[in-house]
Parts: sequence; structure tokens; C-alpha cells
Amino acid sequence: MEDAEEFIARTQSAVEPLFGGIRSYLQILESARPPVLVGSYSCELEHKKAVEHWTRENADSIKASFKAQRAFMSERYALAVLCGSLLQVATMAIRLHSKNKLIPDEFHGIVNDSHAPFCIGRRVRDVPIGLVIIAGRTSTITLKTRSSASQVLLFLSG
Repeated sequence: MEDAEEFIARTQSAVEPLFGGIRSYLQILESARPPVLVGSYSCELEHKKAVEHWTRENADSIKASFKAQRAFMSERYALAVLCGSLLQVATMAIRLHSKNKLIPDEFHGIVNDSHAPFCIGRRVRDVPIGLVIIAGRTSTITLKTRSSASQVLLFLSG
């Protein structure tokens, strides 16, 4: 493919259904948002009574929310497959089309030269989004017993 725009155009037919699938899983949670208790109480007893009353008044909504949460969690692996697929497409776009060779100073010693093309894009919690993409993609295909943070650091430095 000639350039990034062409890559996007040629993968759009695959990517749009991924976004649709991800959206459908998120709608499981949105369909039964839990009720929220808001109040100001002068003492613990007053707060306890308010919570008991609120719980009774909202029992059906609370039950529906828990049911939606269980339904969402039962689909977490399917959602991970869709998200991992989307991250794979983004990774390939960066691999094929990023010309970046610079590693930000704060990432020297953490990110090796082969990942310099991923040091691009807006920052997400002070990390270039390209690094977030490659770390997320790697974590979806190498599920190990290590914690996510140590796994990402190990990947970026390896």
C-alpha cells in the first residue's frame, strides 16, 4: 500500500464491524446503568437509613445493573478478541507507514530502537498513543501471569 490513507481506506471494511462489535458489548452495560445515591448526611445513622431506603426503592434497577454486568463479563473474551484485532490493524498501519526514528527522552532506556516508529501521536497519560497501541496489541497476544505493567515494560525494553 502506498500510504497511510490508502491503508485506512483498504482496511475500513474490516475495521468498521470491529468497532460495531465493540460498541455492542459496551451497550450491554449502558442498557442498565446503576442508580446513584447522592446526599449529604449529618451522621452515620442518617446515612445508613438513607442507603437502606434507597436500596429498597431501587432494588429492581440494582438487580438489572448486576445482571447487565454479569452479561458483560461473560463476553469479556469476545470483546478482547475484537479489541485485539483492532489493535493489530493499528499496529500494522504504524509498522508500514511510520517514519519516526526518535524516542522521547523520557522513554530512553525503556523503549528500544525497533519501537521508535511507535513513539507517535497524541499522549495518553503521558505516553505516545503509538506505544499504547503496540503494548496493548502485545498484551492481547501474550497473556502471561505477569502483571500488565511489568509485561509492558518488559516488552518495550526487550
